Amino acid sequence: MKLQLLERVSVAPARVTKDPKSGAIVIEGVKYLGAESANLNGDGTRNAYPLTTRKASQRLYEGAKVFLNHPARSNPARERGYEEQLGRLRGPFDHRGDGSYASLVLNPKHPLAESVAWDAQNSPDSLGLSHNAQGQGRVEGRACLIEKVTHVRSVDLVTQGATTQGLFESRRPEASAPRRPVRARRPGPPPRRIRTAEDLLEVLDPTTRSRPARERLLKRLSPPTSDRLGADALFERL
Repeated sequence: MKLQLLERVSVAPARVTKDPKSGAIVIEGVKYLGAESANLNGDGTRNAYPLTTRKASQRLYEGAKVFLNHPARSNPARERGYEEQLGRLRGPFDHRGDGSYASLVLNPKHPLAESVAWDAQNSPDSLGLSHNAQGQGRVEGRACLIEKVTHVRSVDLVTQGATTQGLFESRRPEASAPRRPVRARRPGPPPRRIRTAEDLLEVLDPTTRSRPARERLLKRLSPPTSDRLGADALFERL
């Protein structure tokens, strides 16, 4: 089963250094993919990423571009702007039971690079990584086991993670409870044409004797001038 994977993870407290040659800001130990997603699929399952799958997909994440924010889920393959690119994901990789880790290498000239580095050290739970990828999987119980990641478009920096809790997959808003199906109403008879004041007597009941209801009934006179005076007089007697 082919799948579109838009998972997000949060950042754990990280060590931030600078590359002495390039000046790049390096955030070490960021969690780019967790073992299980916090997002529910349409069938009620959650994506799970076994250790073997994460290890086998490492080569696809090496050098993956890191953009600011996630593209819309309705168009995950849209072309990203140059100004959105913040850096790249680099090794060394560390695959653990709870997820897979690598280094986030930031372009030091990007306007937000220093802000991201500060948050990574001081407020890591305010950042998350979200992988935009494709894969293959199968449903097993309440889990959708991702057996293979086939393509990685990017790893994006977001504000809330889904397979981790902090910078280190982003969580989408909780799905609202499914609405009950609305039953289609059977078409009723067409509204009766009210031509005279006497016609009103046949449609009046206690719920239609309020002033707003009266006005609605008067508007149904066809044509509007038909016996309007008689209808007004009838209402005055009610």
